[in-house]
Amino acid sequence: SDALATLILNKLRAGIKVCAIKAPGFGENRKSGLQDLAVLTGGQLITEELGLNLEKVDLDVFGSCKKVSV
Repeated sequence: SDALATLILNKLRAGIKVCAIKAPGFGENRKSGLQDLAVLTGGQLITEELGLNLEKVDLDVFGSCKKVSV
């Protein structure tokens, strides 16, 4: 997908650590889970509905954490 390609490009260019996952659930349930994850990591949910595009956001919209188990 375009989002995955953008993450890979950012990793290569900026050297950021990323982990792409497929969110579980469907519809509003999926969006709610992603919003919870964004809040817990200090990030922001990136959606076209909010007028955000992954290719055009600054790194400060991404959250961070010390450890991730996938």
